Amino acid sequence: MATSVACHGHVGRIQGALDGNVASSKLLCQPGRVSVKPSRCTRIVGIRAASQNANGSSKQSVGENFGGKLRLFIDTADAESWQRWLPSGAFYGVTTNPILLEKANVSCQVETLSDLADRAFNLGAEEVQIQTWGQTVEEMVSTGSKLAEIRSGSIVVKIPVTKTGLQAASQLTKSGIRVTMTGVYSVHQALLAVGVGAAYAAPYLGRMVALGKPGLKDIQKMQEIVTGVQSDMRLLVASIKDVKQITKLAASGVNSFAIPVPIIEKLFQDDDTEKAAADFEDAVSRTLKISAATYREFAMLSDLLAVKVHDDSIL
Repeated sequence: MATSVACHGHVGRIQGALDGNVASSKLLCQPGRVSVKPSRCTRIVGIRAASQNANGSSKQSVGENFGGKLRLFIDTADAESWQRWLPSGAFYGVTTNPILLEKANVSCQVETLSDLADRAFNLGAEEVQIQTWGQTVEEMVSTGSKLAEIRSGSIVVKIPVTKTGLQAASQLTKSGIRVTMTGVYSVHQALLAVGVGAAYAAPYLGRMVALGKPGLKDIQKMQEIVTGVQSDMRLLVASIKDVKQITKLAASGVNSFAIPVPIIEKLFQDDDTEKAAADFEDAVSRTLKISAATYREFAMLSDLLAVKVHDDSIL
């Protein structure tokens, strides 16, 4: 690896060991070669090369997973809200149900939902959850299968955790379709969802609390059950009323949340952070007032290694 330096008005290059062995470095400077004594060599800027791989790139290492197992979903059928929030990159996908579809003036027809799902995928959603419907197991399975065909592997079919719904879910999962058991209000229903092979179980936190149930504690108990039986099923917490509910459950190991738009607004808002960001931008504006000559001097030191040579010495 070679690094540019300033040398008595000339641009030279340091070749050699940037791995900590400065003594083995050679300084090539035009005109002529300048000899540098190791004892007089001192680095003045850290070397980024240590974090680079063999081919010089700084891509993250294979196996790194900075997002962990977290999955955040936008809980609405309103495509305009998707357009606003999906590009943030923080959300894994979107969740819908017939009530949310009604609020968004979207009909429960497979063709209509196919077009809606395409909009979400085009905006970057990895997964779209759509609820099946029907009065019988056969109707739920038939509709659920058609919904799953919208985009194989990326559509999760939601089904109420009723006896009929569980039967339909069992048939769908056996055919390779991923399902979410929704409308979970009681701890034991998490066991049923695991039993039919559901990918998710969706407890309604806000509604549980409104009914006088200890919602947070019950969901934490559900997570203990899922972990205890060594299931890969995720709890997808819905009916969220406060950001603190998300953070408290996440600290307990719950990793999936269907978040309504009003809570998303709060999730992204912090007055102190906004002020800090404004202060940073003000500082940028002030630095731009530095004279052009001084700026050029700084620019010469902005490469991976910056050194200045004075009288045959590297300081």
